[in-house]
Amino acid sequence: YICGKIFRIEGSTRVDFATALGANSAVHLEIGPDAALYYTTFAGGGQIRKIAPTAVPTGDGFLSDWAWVSAANGYGPVERDRSNGGLAAGDGGPIRLNGVVAAKGLGVHATSTVVYGLGGGVASFLADVGVDDECESDGSVVFQVFVDGVKRFDSGTVTGASATKSPSVNVAGASQLTLKVTNAGDGSACDHADWANARLVSTSTSTTGVPPTTTPTTVPTTTPPSTTATTVPASTIPTTLPTGTTAPPVGGGFVSDRAWVSAANGYGPVERDRSNGGLAAGDGGPIRLNGVVAAKGLGVHATSTVVYGLGGGVASFLADVGVDDECESDGSVVFQVFVDGVKRFDSGTMTGAGATKPVAVNVAGAKQLVLKVTDGGNGNACDHADWANARLA
Repeated sequence: YICGKIFRIEGSTRVDFATALGANSAVHLEIGPDAALYYTTFAGGGQIRKIAPTAVPTGDGFLSDWAWVSAANGYGPVERDRSNGGLAAGDGGPIRLNGVVAAKGLGVHATSTVVYGLGGGVASFLADVGVDDECESDGSVVFQVFVDGVKRFDSGTVTGASATKSPSVNVAGASQLTLKVTNAGDGSACDHADWANARLVSTSTSTTGVPPTTTPTTVPTTTPPSTTATTVPASTIPTTLPTGTTAPPVGGGFVSDRAWVSAANGYGPVERDRSNGGLAAGDGGPIRLNGVVAAKGLGVHATSTVVYGLGGGVASFLADVGVDDECESDGSVVFQVFVDGVKRFDSGTMTGAGATKPVAVNVAGAKQLVLKVTDGGNGNACDHADWANARLA
């Protein structure tokens, strides 16, 4: 407390909790049994006031559903689940990056800083970032992620014409996450920046910690607590590329743009960038999960197995999975990811009425990635399963 204000220090920045208390007020500070900060002040004729603590994330979830510690924005307020609009709250449009709409995320305008407290049980921060499509090819920003004050991700300059980038940052054991967007040094005209699908992944879906990284290429290996590492029988998954198959590609990208080693599907062919349709190739509809359309991904039908070879320069496999909206509340499937024959992700049973689940799996140094969908043990009626936005980073 000083000069009529109660504040805290974040690095070299002062963040005020309460102001206008009177420069000469005699203030008593005390933490109450409810963990709130209580204080007395002469302001208002003499009062007892309290500052309630903000709940911090302790598991899986989208950041837009959590209260931030502080938020500053270059134009209007930071928007939840919308792009940055004008000066009013809630006046932004859908979050859209390169044609892909995200139902969840933060819409900001450079220069912007959003600070979250972190609780225990959180392992990694994931997002898809870029300049919102409403700016077309305009705008130029830099996305940065700080963990306990240390920069762990820097996107470099991103414009409206740039490809979407997908940071994956280790936050295990950290107490603070800061998302910052600068104007890239050339002014802030149309610097509408999206933290699409910004989310935290809990340690309950991670089996190994990953050292902090300064590039968007590291993510913890993910295995649900109910699942132990399982070796797939050698007879069911090829371990070498068939004769005549091109060498696996190097670097990141959507898996639907890559040649697979093999693909088996429960009904019709595996579809690229479409949901599973009928028996013909290309007869599926848009990939849609809980109202969100994905321009990229794989549409399959249980039971399905898609095998990819992996080259160097890839660290993680990312996707959003669920039963396609065309099945409404029907369908029940299980998504599984195997890396070099070892199960690294298991979604548990998912139905058409379930929430979309994010997948983040470490594939650094691996030679083979297998995407498998089973029928949930109750037959495969309308088991139209989507690997939406399936990509390597």
